[in-house]
Amino acid sequence: MSHRKVFVSAVLLSAVLLGQSKTTASLSGVVEDASSARVPGAKLVLTNADTNARFEATSNSEGFYFVPLITPGTYRAEVTKENFAPWARRGLELTVGQEANLDVRMEVGGAQSSVVMNGCVCERTRKR
Repeated sequence: MSHRKVFVSAVLLSAVLLGQSKTTASLSGVVEDASSARVPGAKLVLTNADTNARFEATSNSEGFYFVPLITPGTYRAEVTKENFAPWARRGLELTVGQEANLDVRMEVGGAQSSVVMNGCVCERTRKR
């Protein structure tokens, strides 16, 4: 086997091994209102309960958001959007390699009302 083939094989093997050694989590979902209409422009803030590290995302025109490269830990998720009651969930456990899903249903209202939930996120299952 030539040196070039050995080098290419080593590079490919390294890429495969690095791809399997995730050290972070990700979170995605859809923001909807009470009538299941998508809510674009909603701001999601994840705050780590131990370190106060923050991760932010904004829902796109289809109400979808994605937060990559999240340090594993326990989080509080808060979603805000003008003319909607603030929404929050405490106790979100995100683990190494987890691709979590958290869909949000916002209620029409002002800053005086809010929706707070406790619990876990759903883990996305991938077909392989």
